[in-house]
Amino acid sequence: MKNNLLFLPLLLVFIFGFTFSNSVFKETTSVSNKANQTIVSSVTFKIKNAGIGIDGSFKGFQGTVNFNPDNLSTSKFDVSIDAKTIDTDNETRDNHLRKDEYFDVEKHPKISMKSSKIEKISDGKYKATFNLTLKGKTKAVSFPFSYTKTTAGYKLKGFFEIDRRDFEVGGSSWILSDDVKVYIDLEVKN
Repeated sequence: MKNNLLFLPLLLVFIFGFTFSNSVFKETTSVSNKANQTIVSSVTFKIKNAGIGIDGSFKGFQGTVNFNPDNLSTSKFDVSIDAKTIDTDNETRDNHLRKDEYFDVEKHPKISMKSSKIEKISDGKYKATFNLTLKGKTKAVSFPFSYTKTTAGYKLKGFFEIDRRDFEVGGSSWILSDDVKVYIDLEVKN
């Protein structure tokens, strides 16, 4: 049962998304995208363990985010997060999730996502198809998100869901959910 409880945070890390959750574990990272841009990001995840929701976050967001709603062919996401920064507000669990059974951060220190297609769904709503690489496994994932123009730039918010087993994160479990929701919240300031 202890392994199942530790597996839940690992699954949440797998969700690797940009999040807009109100989780107490929400972390923000500010990185430079271009000489004149700053990206403030939040990547959080949620997973159920024994029917109880567990929240977590990642830090160490790096990469390139170029989004132009008027010219989607020039838009792209090529980002990664530092898997070692997983935080579920439980140090013992976090250390367990960093081990090879879950995220194996020594062999796979980064979780990455690279867009292959971005399309408009409706006004202010878009969908990115990207390759998510976690623990050495790459899978195509669909990421619906909203776009909001701000006085300083723009915000992108959305979430996607993954099956942790597709990435060999943790083993089979009747206590730990297979599905992980990953939330991504980006603010790009010009």
